[in-house]
Amino acid sequence: MTLKESINTDNFASDFANTNVKNINMIDAEALNLNTNQSYDTTYEYNFGINSINIFNKQPLAVSGYISPEVKIKNNNFITVSVSQTNPEVSQEYYIIDNNKEYPIQPKELQQVIKEKIFFNLPIRFPIDESKEVTIYKNNIKTDLTYSQLQSINSDDEYTITYTPKQEAFRYKPNSNTLKVKVIQRHLGTEVPSTIKTISIVCHGGSAIWNI
Repeated sequence: MTLKESINTDNFASDFANTNVKNINMIDAEALNLNTNQSYDTTYEYNFGINSINIFNKQPLAVSGYISPEVKIKNNNFITVSVSQTNPEVSQEYYIIDNNKEYPIQPKELQQVIKEKIFFNLPIRFPIDESKEVTIYKNNIKTDLTYSQLQSINSDDEYTITYTPKQEAFRYKPNSNTLKVKVIQRHLGTEVPSTIKTISIVCHGGSAIWNI
């Protein structure tokens, strides 16, 4: 059957219009059915990347230092120093600055002095507890030398010493109520430098007035 045979040519305009309207209404009804009876999941795809990566090499300083602001302390019999840090196995020196004078002190967490630099014809910072092991390093290499043997050596090489100090190294009796803390850290080889997070001055003893 051809198109001409299927359409009445006498009423072509009205038949064509009616046919199209009918078809449109049918399509709309099916579309409405489709939207109301079916649901679709929506999927989102995200792509993430990394931008501006820089590679660099940072060398620690051979010697670094820090001096704290002034700290007011209360009446006490003596003070100790407490330290929180990332790597205690490095060469560090701590001092209390009292009336513009420096006094060495060892933090209570560090039972050993690690690789203190030896200056010839000058004593080390603390008396040694000779009942404990003492190690001498030459250019950061362990030796069999004793501390007494070092007194007769005069060399351009760098010598350091690891030892356990006597107990008086861990406390200090202040002469004033305003103190500072000084820290020196030496980088002697491949060890990772320590990041010091907190330094606390701890007061012990002293008198106080109690109101009851």
